[in-house]
Amino acid sequence: MEMDEHEQVPIWFFVGALLLVYGIIIALVGLYNLFPGHVNPDLALQWLHADLWWGVVLIVLGGFYTWHYFPSRKKE
Repeated sequence: MEMDEHEQVPIWFFVGALLLVYGIIIALVGLYNLFPGHVNPDLALQWLHADLWWGVVLIVLGGFYTWHYFPSRKKE
């Protein structure tokens, strides 16, 4: 009896999807904080908008991993 060979989904696909979701959430919070009146005056270096920058970095990394390790992509 032969077993069908199923292609396994790489763990990096799930890591990429998780980074992408977290990046979107953090970037949306960063965009929300750009509007006046939504900034905590007690935060040091608030003008750097670190949440927006890190959200964009996570979106780029997560998008790369999700695209590169997508299960239905043919490997050569």
